[in-house]
Amino acid sequence: MNNEIKIPFIDISRFNKEFNTDINQICSDVYSSGQLMNGEQTRNCEEKLSAIYSYPETVMTGSCTDALYFAMKALNIGVGDEVIVTVLSFIGTLSPILRAGAVPVFVDINPSDGLMDIDQIESKIGPRTKAIIAVHLYGKVLNMCKLNKLAEKHNLLVIEDAAQSIGIVAEYGNSIKPDAICLSFDPTKVIHAFGSAGAVICRDQLLAKKIRQIRYHGKSGNDFEILGYNSRINEVQAALVLFQMDKFEKIIQARKAIAEMYVAELSNVSEIVLPAVNTPSNFHKFVIHHPNRNELKKFLEINGVQTMIHYEKCLNEYSIYKTDEVFTNAKRINNSCLSLPIYYGLNSNDLHIIINLLKSFNH
Repeated sequence: MNNEIKIPFIDISRFNKEFNTDINQICSDVYSSGQLMNGEQTRNCEEKLSAIYSYPETVMTGSCTDALYFAMKALNIGVGDEVIVTVLSFIGTLSPILRAGAVPVFVDINPSDGLMDIDQIESKIGPRTKAIIAVHLYGKVLNMCKLNKLAEKHNLLVIEDAAQSIGIVAEYGNSIKPDAICLSFDPTKVIHAFGSAGAVICRDQLLAKKIRQIRYHGKSGNDFEILGYNSRINEVQAALVLFQMDKFEKIIQARKAIAEMYVAELSNVSEIVLPAVNTPSNFHKFVIHHPNRNELKKFLEINGVQTMIHYEKCLNEYSIYKTDEVFTNAKRINNSCLSLPIYYGLNSNDLHIIINLLKSFNH
């Protein structure tokens, strides 16, 4: 038995190897400037994101988890308020709701794409409902036209958890745009900081001002008016995020080519259910479904290929906030989903190895 991982689930070193000269120069330039916080790189990063999403202002933060919490706090979502959210997401979607003292109200997913079933939301709205967190999963985006119209009808706030969909801007139609869009630049993301970082894209300058105050110890001028936090991005991280944003199309095309190769080669394997690749996506994850997922995962690992499960549990099954509700569609995905390697630098030889192993399983 060979348990040595030859093809890791993600390998950032490959990106670094290709762009090592640029990355070293970026770091050198920032250090030489003597400005490590709150400088030109951070401002440029915020302005770039505002332009991409056509929003007036962006505030960089230390993580997307903080971004979500700061957005809720600045929008006065607090103790006793109910927040509607998908039951299938990373814990970083749930923890800011609990940190704010709010009550999560879970909604099952649409089995076709893993995204929150918008048709189930209205039945979950009650007198204490204040907001919806719209989670974009695996790089795909929710139907925000439909969700926003529902939110407008019931006078609800909307925050997009776009941690996994950086660069793929949702369509809003004639509806009012969401109040905030929260992004992640975690090292696992399509565009990543070389550490942790996030951002809140704000509906207006007042919201941005509030979040900037919360982000840095509650400071306003020479005073500290409220209890705040310390959650900033440094200039090196901002510069590295900017560098990748300038290469966004190249990065996405590389990931899309990997997804298309998986689909082309595996479409005839009857046991494997493949994701659609013809809808807008940044291909953050490539998630297949298999009836013998655990055995397949072990088989791939024995043969040197690392995979992950996104996600093994529904959000309401963690000890931090357990409920007795059963979400049939989400549970089905919990038991069958498997994320395959997909990242910039994954080469054709790696892909052939992964694909041939998938084809040979149980044959």
